[in-house]
Amino acid sequence: MRLFRFTPRRVLFILAAAAAAPAVKASSKVEFVFPVPVSADPYADEVRGTVERPDGSVITVPAFFLHAGDDGARFAVRVFGRDPGMYRLVGVERREAGDWRPLAFGAESDRERWVDAAARRRFVRVDPEHPRSFAFEGGGAYVPIGGNLAWQPPGTDPVPYYRKRFAAFAAGGLNWTRIWMAHWAGLNRDWLPGEATRRQPEPGTVDPGVAERWDAILEAAEQAGVYVQVVLQHHGPYSSRVNSNWAEHPWNVANGGFLEKPGDFFTSPRAREITKRKYRYIVARWGWCPAVLAWELFNEVHWTDPLYIDHDESAVAAWHAEMAEWIRSLDTHGHMVTTSMDRVDSPVCAPMDYLQPHLYVPDAIAGARVIEPEVLASRRPVFFGEFGDDQARLSEAQKRAGVGLVPPVWSGLMGMLHLPAQQWYVDRLVESGRLGELAAVARFLDATGLAEREDLEPFSPAVASEQRLPFVLRPAFTWERRGDPAV
Repeated sequence: MRLFRFTPRRVLFILAAAAAAPAVKASSKVEFVFPVPVSADPYADEVRGTVERPDGSVITVPAFFLHAGDDGARFAVRVFGRDPGMYRLVGVERREAGDWRPLAFGAESDRERWVDAAARRRFVRVDPEHPRSFAFEGGGAYVPIGGNLAWQPPGTDPVPYYRKRFAAFAAGGLNWTRIWMAHWAGLNRDWLPGEATRRQPEPGTVDPGVAERWDAILEAAEQAGVYVQVVLQHHGPYSSRVNSNWAEHPWNVANGGFLEKPGDFFTSPRAREITKRKYRYIVARWGWCPAVLAWELFNEVHWTDPLYIDHDESAVAAWHAEMAEWIRSLDTHGHMVTTSMDRVDSPVCAPMDYLQPHLYVPDAIAGARVIEPEVLASRRPVFFGEFGDDQARLSEAQKRAGVGLVPPVWSGLMGMLHLPAQQWYVDRLVESGRLGELAAVARFLDATGLAEREDLEPFSPAVASEQRLPFVLRPAFTWERRGDPAV
């Protein structure tokens, strides 16, 4: 049993902070729009803006192409409006022949934005004092607790779906989710849902409807206090065997594209250049948002052909290192970068700010408690970004009811990782009216201050009984699909 005590000093701090809290606003986005002389391809233009904040400091951020205008292309820069006061656009530049050159950027009235309230949210970082934990910028522990909302149900609009789910999460004190930039969900900015023959945006460009959906989703997440791992890529488009979308991929040569095989995505100079352009746009448009917990480069990259079929991680590791460095060079708001794969001790994961393997085993309660010692030795936050009951010995009715979906959350929190495991099937809890069981974990964290206790270590009490049960080993996940070992 763990007992927690709030000292008089801590109680006074909490009361004082509540009394001194400034006015807050729903969205912290500060945006400036300005014309840029027309070029052959505005999506390829590298434009950046410098904004002076109320305290006199400046921040330089990449700009993104918004739309065409009568006097040239319209670009925008967005910054995080943390503090109330005046924000001023003080400079705009475009890269030409490798050099940054200043541009005229509009009338005086277009250069200033007044913010009358402090932002409600803060960015989340790796805690510099406790590198296996997260902390809010400015102080206070952040413990991710929620579930995966990777895409909306088929045939539904993603924006109302996420607004509704975020409201349910906020009511329960839940603060974490993952959302994929999946084409079938209408959330991939350069690959629209439908048949492979459907007209798609040109590689390196943007569908404005997709971008506007992400605007709405992330602003709703900020308002609800839900932090989102934005999953930039997933394995299906670059796998020929596992959840494959390769046959419909617009970049597949069979569909008029330029990639001969799925693995070429990681090595093709054109693919890498277009991907960097895509990530520049993403950082420019949504890097302002504190509700973006991290940019997740890939979901389960181990299923892509170079790893799953060729067993060669060199190109994938090099791609991850290149893209992580590229994003960090652009993202002056400083979001974390992560990825997901089965072997988090792989070189693929070396540049990541935190690790989040996935867990699909017969006993997720036991699985969520432990991790390999060498993973802990990396001194980074680690938590299971997905777990599911696919391999659990439960009936289909029990699985639909979600009876196995909350205990592993507690197990992860109380185990070696000190962080909750995150459900893949959280919608089942919502649909069965059992989200309150997950909310109980959030209330426990809030009431106990457990996140502030870095001195606690897990232990396993020995419980003896005369009753005995058979010890059963049941293969699961990739193990169950492997052939007999050679002896």
